[in-house]
Amino acid sequence: MRKAFGAAGITADISCFHGVHSTQAYVIAMPDAIVLAFRGTQVDDFWSSVLDFAVDAQFLPAPDSHGHLVHSGFLAALGEVWVQVSAHLKSEQARRARPLWITGHSLGAALATLAANLCCDDATFGLRGVYTFGSPRVGDPHFGIGVRVPVFRFRNDSDLVPHLPLGLLFRHVGQLQFIDGAGYLHRDLTLAMEMMLDPGAHLISAKESLTMQAQIRGGGGFELPVAGFLADHAPINYSILVWNCYDRS
Repeated sequence: MRKAFGAAGITADISCFHGVHSTQAYVIAMPDAIVLAFRGTQVDDFWSSVLDFAVDAQFLPAPDSHGHLVHSGFLAALGEVWVQVSAHLKSEQARRARPLWITGHSLGAALATLAANLCCDDATFGLRGVYTFGSPRVGDPHFGIGVRVPVFRFRNDSDLVPHLPLGLLFRHVGQLQFIDGAGYLHRDLTLAMEMMLDPGAHLISAKESLTMQAQIRGGGGFELPVAGFLADHAPINYSILVWNCYDRS
């Protein structure tokens, strides 16, 4: 990451935080802003990991520090690094106050949303907004009310993960920034507009997920054609499409 920032000509101090399992967070402290980024799904088994969302038993809700119900697996993952990350953020802000932005893709998007909820409790974090990409649902409706900064939630066309867990309890946070199949961005869609997009979404069953995982692993991953609802979740596709939308604007 440091090499990538250097190659892009961005001056920044980068601090990495690793949990006991797979959680990873990065604080990028620049002269005029601070970015907290959470890593998403591991790339070495990306497609199978995405399908795990359809059968993950950790979708059971658990109360957070505010008493709101949130995804227990995401809550545990954030807990692996939050004490260290929050202390570092406060130290950076005490040294020089700057606006804080939080971001993440997939699992990282869920952790970014949870972190934003915690940062809204304390003005010293200086949180200004959140950008998420391919985020699953995170918490109940009361949880979302606690995130009192703009959340720009990007979803790429038929991406499977934003439809999970099923919306009986969990809700999304922030307004939808929808990228359609032709690569065009539709900004700040209302809830009614978002609901109109959902009936055509591919909702995969647990049985289908396990079958596809076996096929992907048996076929060497990329040797098999990747279903559109999986390909639309890939971070590289989000990166390319968002950049193209920005460049077009």
